[in-house]
Amino acid sequence: MTLRVRLALAIGIAAIPLVLCAAWLRRTIETRTFDDAMREYAFATMDAGGRERCEADPTRFQIDGISPRPPGPPRRPPNGPIPRRDPRPTDGMDGGPDRPFGPSKPERESIGAAGRGTRLFAYRADFTSANEKAPPLPSELLASLRSGEESASMAWRVEERDGRRVALKTSWTDGPCAFLLVERLMPETPGGARAFTLATTALVVGLLLAVLLSAGPLVRRIRRLTGDVTKSAASRYAAPVPESGRDEIGRLARAFNEAGQEVKGHIERLEARERTLREFVSNTTHDVAIPLTVLQGHLTAVREAHEAGRPLDETEVRGAVEESHYIACLLQNLTSVAKLEASADALERRQVDLRALLERVISRHKPVARGASIALEHSIPAEPLLVTGDVTLLEQAISNVVHNAIRYNHPGGHVAAVLSIAARDPRSFELHVVDDGPGIPPDELPHVLERAFRGRDARTRAPHGAGLGLHIADDVMRRHGFAMAFNRPETGGLEVTFSGPVV
Repeated sequence: MTLRVRLALAIGIAAIPLVLCAAWLRRTIETRTFDDAMREYAFATMDAGGRERCEADPTRFQIDGISPRPPGPPRRPPNGPIPRRDPRPTDGMDGGPDRPFGPSKPERESIGAAGRGTRLFAYRADFTSANEKAPPLPSELLASLRSGEESASMAWRVEERDGRRVALKTSWTDGPCAFLLVERLMPETPGGARAFTLATTALVVGLLLAVLLSAGPLVRRIRRLTGDVTKSAASRYAAPVPESGRDEIGRLARAFNEAGQEVKGHIERLEARERTLREFVSNTTHDVAIPLTVLQGHLTAVREAHEAGRPLDETEVRGAVEESHYIACLLQNLTSVAKLEASADALERRQVDLRALLERVISRHKPVARGASIALEHSIPAEPLLVTGDVTLLEQAISNVVHNAIRYNHPGGHVAAVLSIAARDPRSFELHVVDDGPGIPPDELPHVLERAFRGRDARTRAPHGAGLGLHIADDVMRRHGFAMAFNRPETGGLEVTFSGPVV
């Protein structure tokens, strides 16, 4: 269902209560106006001599006429007698003492059996009438008058014709005309009903036309916005949606652009993760295959010696252990690379105790150092030393440096890891990892942090290394706001220093 059809249906549905309310309001206004006219008629009739006639002959007082203001004698002068009217013919309004005050016989016949016209009756203070022809006061009107109201009205129906009854309280409470009852049928006005119908129809049609005409530009803008959004989605939200206007449609276009940028960023992150996964699988396949082949060679030699009954070659066993440690370290490095390249938001920052972290790293590398005949020592402060960061990545970065210090050292060498509060700033820490190995030539120091860079000595001593360890360590430190520096001690070897703020 289109927007225009929905708007047309909404206007049509809204027009139903509107027309009903208009009809009710018209009926209410007509009824109140009619009741007010009947009250005015009653008081005008009584002021025009009706009261005098009612008090003079209450048993026959009844007004049954057509004129809203029936003829009668002039108002009685103050403190004067009721003037006598001139004699009228037998078909006049005043037929003599034997006839009630009202229209002549031909006029009453013209009113018809339905009682067209206006009738007025008078009642005493006890709500009874001296005229036997007067109808009893309806209970609804009687209850209102007894409650103290000055007047009351109600619907009245005679032979499928609608009329009104109005009961009034006069100021003559001690006479036969203390209360009045006026009855009159509602006039039949087919022209008025036709005019009302035409007016309401014109109103509804006008509303429909106004809504449909005003909805035209709105529908065209929405269709254009739909096409622009489709094109933007086809371009993977590279092309923004044109933002025209400052109304709701303009804000909708801006909202689409904001949502498109979020979706675009999400797609880019997914693609980056997919590339990282592909690179991780490729790197893992390539980098693990070589040391795994070397490990299989060592294990094959150990098995052949065992099957032949020869003593095991210590070199083969040590080589197998070293390769297994290297494979484990390589897989951890590849995992860290995937985590770092996926997103900077991947860091799970929380408080980390560097003292406990360093003890775990040293404990893990003790067997590796012992197998390589390297002495591994460490020193930590007495109190916990807390920093904020990702504990897994920080531990991997420090492990890479310690592992390199052991792997590229010579048998009988030494490696020491010293953690302390910085002497220059008590709000910072320093972690020194020092070895007495061959170190790194000065011309290679500026490049050791590059990914996949391996020095000449590293390629000679471990030809199948991946060159990821120091690069990962530096990347992790930079993401945490820490620093990583290299130094060549006078005694030889290499010193790697980590530093950064503490909590």
